[in-house]
Amino acid sequence: MSCYLPDPDTDAATMQEVREAVLALWLPTDSAKVLKRMSEIQAIAARLPNVDLVLSQTKQDIARACRLQDEAEKARSQAQAVEGQVEDVVGNLQQGTMALQEAQDTTQGTCCSLQLMQDRVAEVQKFLGPAERLVTSMKEQLGDFRAWTEALQSQAGQQ
Repeated sequence: MSCYLPDPDTDAATMQEVREAVLALWLPTDSAKVLKRMSEIQAIAARLPNVDLVLSQTKQDIARACRLQDEAEKARSQAQAVEGQVEDVVGNLQQGTMALQEAQDTTQGTCCSLQLMQDRVAEVQKFLGPAERLVTSMKEQLGDFRAWTEALQSQAGQQ
């Protein structure tokens, strides 16, 4: 006789119910009753679908389900690849955004520097305008002075 060790996770009350149900079973001892039970079992078996027929009918469905599963796995792989590409694009866009912000900051700084230079040029022009007029006036006076000195030299040479 073999020793039965119950599963430690099985509830003791459930085990007791099963024991009582097994002990309550009785088998017919009369051959007519046995034949009647066999007829009932055969009738039930006759109503069961033909397993081979069911398998052949579901074979195409199983093959289609396998194909669909393969396609779904391929689609998932492609989606994961696209997701990786999207993450790369997002990273590139973030870098581009940062570079654009840096460029805008640089442009703004350059505009400020340019404005300062333009202001300084305006100041210099404000100063140079009168100085240029003075230089032009002095040049004219020097031209007149030169003509006057040449005339004096010419007179001195004659005398």
